[in-house]
Amino acid sequence: MRIDPLLTSVLDEVFSSLELLRYKGSASVSIAEYINIPVIIRGTSMVKGLYAAYTGMINEQNRMDVLTNNLANAATTGYKKEGATSQAFNDVLAYKIKDTSEYVNLAKRIGNMNLGVKIGENYTDYSQGAFRVTENTFDLAISGSGFFTVEFTNKAGVTSTKYTRDGSFTLTREGYLVTKDGDYVQRGQVLIAPGDKHMRLVRSGGMYRVECKEGEKVSGHCPSVDALFQSVAEAAGAKAIGVILTGMGADGAKGLLAMRKAGAYTIGQDEESCVVYGMPKAAYDCGAVQYQKGLTQIADQVHALLNKKG
Repeated sequence: MRIDPLLTSVLDEVFSSLELLRYKGSASVSIAEYINIPVIIRGTSMVKGLYAAYTGMINEQNRMDVLTNNLANAATTGYKKEGATSQAFNDVLAYKIKDTSEYVNLAKRIGNMNLGVKIGENYTDYSQGAFRVTENTFDLAISGSGFFTVEFTNKAGVTSTKYTRDGSFTLTREGYLVTKDGDYVQRGQVLIAPGDKHMRLVRSGGMYRVECKEGEKVSGHCPSVDALFQSVAEAAGAKAIGVILTGMGADGAKGLLAMRKAGAYTIGQDEESCVVYGMPKAAYDCGAVQYQKGLTQIADQVHALLNKKG
């Protein structure tokens, strides 16, 4: 929060001259300290006006900061707008300092006084935003809750995990999905084959890697789902899970069947949730699909199978 230094200095002098004290103590407090505490004051009704004006300015400045940040990010993909709340200060008792005319050593009660407004909290609105169609094949959007997980590397070379709703991704030459800043989408990573190359899984010792190479069309396509699934069956066997989603044609059915025969778990999207019940139907008809689930149920099924694999 930005507070004008000159205003702070002036108000410090004002409240210092009025002997602004803590409610349960006698130590003087500065303008920065008294904002959120009950106080004992000696002075006139001018104090109430100054305090209300000051806290009002602080509150409005915070609201303005939030508003301008929202406006500045109006075109930012995945941005979630923020909001601010305000609260009235609890009524506090005002006492006339050092007035012991009625009771010895006791301050005289002169009534209740509300001391303006304070910042409640800033919050983020995570409600679903509008979807927009782009010309980028690799732009993704999340419907509902959740975040993309990315591997972020700072200027010092330290890598950490960050979460974002911004699905503006591009594809590297190696077939890795990255953000606009070049951060890798993490495990569970999403790797998408380039438009003119087959993507295959290769086992190297105890590790797996993905290769993207040019080649003849498989099942009428390049890249081909059959080529990918077949490579997974050969490289990973029973240590894999295959999922086939909505799409035209039959590409992927033979490869998914090879995965199932190799011991992998296989899942197909059901007809009801498909936009085009082509590829999942071909896979189901040839016996490649072990579990048939709706689109919103597939993630839970994958999670359950991963736990089952242990």
